[in-house]
Amino acid sequence: MNKPELQARILTSSVRLFTLASAIDRLPDSETRGELIYKHNRLELMLANLQADLEFIDRNACYFALTNKCSGKVCCECEYLLGE
Repeated sequence: MNKPELQARILTSSVRLFTLASAIDRLPDSETRGELIYKHNRLELMLANLQADLEFIDRNACYFALTNKCSGKVCCECEYLLGE
């Protein structure tokens, strides 16, 4: 799976988590609701970490040996590759 596909899956999962959070908010206070909130927060953190890892890989694995100059943009927007 390539990076754009992973980012799309992370975004889709984030939207699903938002929908889940809305449903959890409508539940009455209970131990189950507390557990669901805890699990939701853990999943949200995992998705944020995955997204951060993908961005980290971008900056540190430049295919064009520009790692020290990389601003973290996607290659098609890189000012060094575009000659700007």
